[in-house]
Amino acid sequence: SILWQAATVGESSNAVAKLVTKASSDGVDVADFTSKDALTKAIGESIATYKSAGGVVLFMYSLVVTRTVEKIRSDVMKAGGDLPMITDLGLCTSDLVSLCLRGEANGNVGAFQPISDENGENIKLGWPEGLGVGLLSMDEYQTKIPVADALKTPTHPVWLMHGGDHFTVLWSESLKLPNMDDAGEGGASFSLCHWNGLPPNGPRLARLNIQAKEQAAPAPKKRKAPTQYEPVIGEVEGIVQADAEMKKKLPNGWTTWRYEVQLAGECTKEEGTQYDPRPDGAKMPTIFDLKGHSAAGEEKKTWRCAACYSTRFKTMCFGMNDLKDGEADPKCENCGRLRSVSGYTIWLTYDELPGSWKASADRQFAPKIVSVLRTKWPGCQVEQVDDEKFGAGNWPSV
Repeated sequence: SILWQAATVGESSNAVAKLVTKASSDGVDVADFTSKDALTKAIGESIATYKSAGGVVLFMYSLVVTRTVEKIRSDVMKAGGDLPMITDLGLCTSDLVSLCLRGEANGNVGAFQPISDENGENIKLGWPEGLGVGLLSMDEYQTKIPVADALKTPTHPVWLMHGGDHFTVLWSESLKLPNMDDAGEGGASFSLCHWNGLPPNGPRLARLNIQAKEQAAPAPKKRKAPTQYEPVIGEVEGIVQADAEMKKKLPNGWTTWRYEVQLAGECTKEEGTQYDPRPDGAKMPTIFDLKGHSAAGEEKKTWRCAACYSTRFKTMCFGMNDLKDGEADPKCENCGRLRSVSGYTIWLTYDELPGSWKASADRQFAPKIVSVLRTKWPGCQVEQVDDEKFGAGNWPSV
């Protein structure tokens, strides 16, 4: 099916699939097929070749010569990508994944067109059924663009998992799509299997138990540019880091850690930033009063200047200061402001973080597989079934 759809996409007739049966420095041996049945029979008779070392490479060659280099180059350019489809570091691109999933190398797996219209909006795109296999991606958090609806909720209960550097495979243990419509008050419970074939974290087959109260809604018809409101003094503006000692003591206990956070202040606002007007009646962020919190690091005779930290990407200064005995209002050694003026970072426990910042902590510090699963099932609870080979607490890698 993978190879035949590469031959038939955009072709109303005269489709020809090309199967590479042998490759060497002298060239490749190619067999042509004008019917899917004949192609399936030929692959079945030579299946040992494609399951042996180098067999996947032969199949990738088959995809390329079937689709043709010219069409692949055009496919890739539509999504703003570039060749080759495997990077110099040996990483697979979404272009090659798309070639396998739907027969063309258009690597835009997102729900929207990559270029906005004259109103600054991105129009929703459809995704062809293709193989009926889905994809979930960590990139959603960086780009703020969900993957296409047909990939998030595919025909078959199988998903490629994109953690950023490579792809793994996830499927429903029951071989059925989890049914959220029949979920009770506690949500739906189901089990997923995850396969990672790449050393050193694989080969590994892992089992995950999921408790989910909802699944991601379909993407809207249009995507508007994200809004940015002017920060409110005292709201959390960023998580600096998790407590290193807590991380060491409980490596996967991110919900039990405390976090160093920067609060918005007069000295942390970005100069020249054009903020969007906050709508009337909009929910205001949770506010924290610095007077009720000591500076993060005081227990170790240090503190961080919030004003310096807010400009760290311009100055490469992260605002750290030594705290001298008896200093009630120390001066920042970097910017010269008094701490009462510049502001300082504080500790908040995970439970004290506002909801959106809990989600941010989850994305940054939870096992990556949890974050990727939550693009499909927001807020789901994930339990890793004990794995004798890899040990309890050693989460599957994506």
